[in-house]
Amino acid sequence: MRQPWRVAVVGGGIAGLAAAVRLRDRAPAGTEITVYEQSGALGGKLRTGELAGAPVEFGAESFLMRDPTGAESAAVAFARRLGLAGEIVHPTVGQAALVVDGGLRPIPGGTLVGVPGDLDRVATVARPAVDADTDDGRPLVGPDADVSVGALVRARFGDEVVDRLVDPMLGGVYAGRADDLSLVTTMPALARAARVEHTLVGAVRAAQVAAPRAPGAPVFGTLTGGLSTLVEAAVTASGATVRRDAAVRELTPTAPAGGSPSARPGPRNSSTWTPWCWRCRPGRPPACSPVRRRGWRRASVSWTTRASRWSPWRCRSRDCPSCPVSWCRAPRAC
Repeated sequence: MRQPWRVAVVGGGIAGLAAAVRLRDRAPAGTEITVYEQSGALGGKLRTGELAGAPVEFGAESFLMRDPTGAESAAVAFARRLGLAGEIVHPTVGQAALVVDGGLRPIPGGTLVGVPGDLDRVATVARPAVDADTDDGRPLVGPDADVSVGALVRARFGDEVVDRLVDPMLGGVYAGRADDLSLVTTMPALARAARVEHTLVGAVRAAQVAAPRAPGAPVFGTLTGGLSTLVEAAVTASGATVRRDAAVRELTPTAPAGGSPSARPGPRNSSTWTPWCWRCRPGRPPACSPVRRRGWRRASVSWTTRASRWSPWRCRSRDCPSCPVSWCRAPRAC
């Protein structure tokens, strides 16, 4: 009888919980999923609390409704999967503003996540470098090249535009600094335009035209009751066992233990796990390649007060003499 899959997800932030939900959707019935979170709370950057008697987000306060191609964003798709599409609402507060020199200044229009397409409109917030964005007779970025958003904008518009506009807006979305964020990864539409256009202003305008937004369509969304609602729904949908205050310390490869299962004894409250071979999935015909006989390993995962041990089984199917790269569920399971 085939044993059920047992899968560990390290990290109980929203990415780890989304992974657990995806596993639940795609793994065989009966798969046991355990999420390990080193802190006492799930959700990572998402946490709804209370301030002065009113709900407030202590982390991210909203998500983008559309991805860079104009399609439905991953956050919206995830909310829909969790049955929360009807709970999506849109901020209707006054115009967003930036704190500049101790005062609030409205965020200028015409930017692509802070990168301006009209330098005159950003003058109230930042002073672009004079004549820096000149046409050099060649595209801004090579066909296969990538560059950080900060480096490109600094070279074309100067430091002030990055520090006062791009960093607060783009960095706020990706929780990083513009100088460390890949243009291709975070702004693919601008990257495509930059491989054709000779100026950054021209590239921003081309990217905006390529992915137009319907007039009046909301840019940001959140959930009624706060984004912690997303976290709670993900935990429920995943059906995972959650271990809080469980910091994973190491995965330790060891020598093979022959053709039978072996599990190094652990302390009290330990558990045994058997990873699965990604090429030997239940319900599929034998497809393992008889190459790379090495790589059988025993791994240990330890955390604050408990420890878990698991060991693989060696494949013994005549059609699968050895599993390359990874592990098998059980003898003759391929």
